[in-house]
Amino acid sequence: MKQEDGPAASDPAWLGSQASAAGWTRVRVRTIAVPTGLCTPAQLASWRLGLASVAPFLRSLDPGASGGPCGRAAEQAVAGTGPLVVSMLVLLAG
Repeated sequence: MKQEDGPAASDPAWLGSQASAAGWTRVRVRTIAVPTGLCTPAQLASWRLGLASVAPFLRSLDPGASGGPCGRAAEQAVAGTGPLVVSMLVLLAG
């Protein structure tokens, strides 16, 4: 759904209307904040550099790239940003 509809999939009203159009009668959409527990620059950088969209590329450059210069640069880039809290939509339908 995200690939086809892009930003619309992050719109609570749009998501609710799609669920209703699919035949669901009791539809609720909420935006929630999810604390990840990632707080330190090292944790944040490690998480981001370990994502499937990034990690294979880093491994192709240098087996230790995520913990080497790339990791240190990423840690410096996120220093002072604080804990990572992810906002997400939750769709409840019945």
